[in-house]
This record gives sequence, C-alpha cells and structure tokens, in this order.
Amino acid sequence: MPKQFFAANPGGGEGGDDDVLGYPVYLDGELRQSGWRSYYVRTLLYKVPEGTWCLFVLSLVALATSRRSREGWADEIAVATVPVVILFAMSFLTNICLGLRYVLPMFPYIMITMGKVVPWASGLETKTRRVAAWGIVGVSLGLTVLATALIHPRYLAYFNVVSGGPDREPPRLIDSNLDWGQDLINLKDWIRANARGERVGIAYFGQINPSIFALQGEGFDWFLPPAEPGTVRLMPGKTRSRLVGPARRLTPGLYAVSATLVAGLRWRLYDSAPVAVVPEAWSPAWNADKPYAFSYFRELTPIARVGHSILVYRVTPKDVERLARRRSPWGRVGASSSSGSLFLRSKQDTLFRLFRCRL
Repeated sequence: MPKQFFAANPGGGEGGDDDVLGYPVYLDGELRQSGWRSYYVRTLLYKVPEGTWCLFVLSLVALATSRRSREGWADEIAVATVPVVILFAMSFLTNICLGLRYVLPMFPYIMITMGKVVPWASGLETKTRRVAAWGIVGVSLGLTVLATALIHPRYLAYFNVVSGGPDREPPRLIDSNLDWGQDLINLKDWIRANARGERVGIAYFGQINPSIFALQGEGFDWFLPPAEPGTVRLMPGKTRSRLVGPARRLTPGLYAVSATLVAGLRWRLYDSAPVAVVPEAWSPAWNADKPYAFSYFRELTPIARVGHSILVYRVTPKDVERLARRRSPWGRVGASSSSGSLFLRSKQDTLFRLFRCRL
C-alpha cells in the first residue's frame, strides 16, 4: 500500500493506534480474559423473547409427534444440523464470546423448524387439542410482538423479562449485546433537555467523538472523567501537550458513562480537546488498556439511563468523599489537592488495587 494511505488512515496498518491490547469478555457480572463454553447458550436464554422460546419448544413437540415430520426425517435433520453446528463451533472451537451476533445465522433454520407448528396444530385429531395448540401459538406470538413493541426502537439492548431486562444491575451481558455506542445522539438530546449548559463528564463506548455535534451547532461542554490510576494511557502517535486528557480528580457534577465501561471492559477513548484546533482529538486519543478504568461508578446509583446503554450519574460532594475513603486503606484519598488525582498515587495503593482487581 502507498504510504499516503497510512498517513490518511492512522491505525489502518498493522494494529496502529486503534489497538486495544487484549479483549476481556463479560458474562453475568464477571470479566475474564478467556470465554465460557456456555456463553452462547446463556446469551440465547437471555436475549430471545419468552414467546419465541415457547414457539421453539412447541416446534420440538410437533417434530416428535407429527407423522409427517417422521416421514421426512432426513429433511428435518438437515435443517436442524446447521444451528447445532454453529452453536457447537462457537462454543467449543473458538474463544470468541463477544455477542449474540456471532450465532445469528442459526435463526433462519430455527424459524423453519418453528414453522412446523402451523400444520401440526391444524392437523391435531380433536377440536380440544387444536384449540389448545392454537391458543399456545397465539399467546406465544403475542408475547413476542409485545416484547418487540416495548423495546422499540432500542432493539439492540433487548433482554427478556426472565433474565432481568436491559436495566438489570449488574447487566447479564455488555458490548454488542447491550451497548455498542448506539445512544450518543440520545445522550445529546438528554443533555439538551435536562442539563443544558452544564459540563458533563463522558466516558463513551463507541467510535464517534462526542464533539462531532458542535459541527451542527448542537455541541455541549464535556470532559473525560478520571480513570483508575494506571488504567489509561496515551495512544501512539498522539501529542500529550495538545490534548486535555482525563480529568485529574473526581469532582461533583454530572457524568454519563457507557454501561460497557462501567462493567470494566477496556476501550479506546476520545479527548475533549476542540477538534477544530487539535486534529488528534478526532480519532481515539486514549486507551483504557487495563480493565475497570471507570468501574468505580458501580458504587453510585444512576439518576437516568439513556437508551439502556448510557448511565447518567449526579456525583455529589458526599459521593466524592465516600469513594475516596473506600478506595484507599491508608486514609482519605484525594484530600490533598497537590496530588492532582482521583486516588492516592502511591505504589502501595496502586499495588493494592491491582491485587484486588485480580481477585
């Protein structure tokens, strides 16, 4: 490739400055460097509507009891083989545990199998059985439609009721199962409606700079919240002197943090420097290359949720003091303004927190 291509596309070469070193995976409140064999089965249990599950179970009953299905068993096995192979391969032959999207090719074949309930229900011998079967089909379809309508238009964040819904804490799943950066525009609208003119700390799990709205005259004053010491570094090729960087200490005010970052996942972060003045701010400038950079927000209660994927917090002076006391075993952290950081920058404190994270 010509060198001009890489000059115009930083990070477009081998990794580049968009790299996130390692990629932990998350399930049911636990963050790991390696995945779970049960990840996709549990993801399906959490993300598929209850009504759809009822139809699937009913289709298995139809396959087991229908004479037509038994006569065409070869076709039925061929259709069922594809989703079984996909689920088996993703669960046992890979270490990828990043989202339901990796097993979406299963669903067309499952829908074909679920379609068997129609001729099965129509062909039952007695009227009572036909009415009961059609009643179950109708209720199942109704539950699926209702679930779709209730989550509209935020389908990505859907979790069924049995799993706890999209606002469960801690979330069942994160990343593309819940939060793929889809609510930045909704956050802008929320700020304009509820906090116009207020400076907001934003840690955003996405690939668009929050300053982009300034191009349309809809910008808002924001900054990158402080991170746990040692978890955020400057990305290669960036000029520290030209960037604002994460805030040096936690202060009272309004904060909006993506659910994925609250859960502890690593990610790239944008700088709040004016993009018209500092070109480096257009692309990610900071890398949370260690987990739990913004997980201290889990100790606070959000005042709002923007589209299920961004949590909004009102941090009070008492919250700042409480967080400071709880995060250091050697006294009040952040009491000295000369330190200029959220937490005490001592080697003992750093080692303590790293040890605790590994537990």
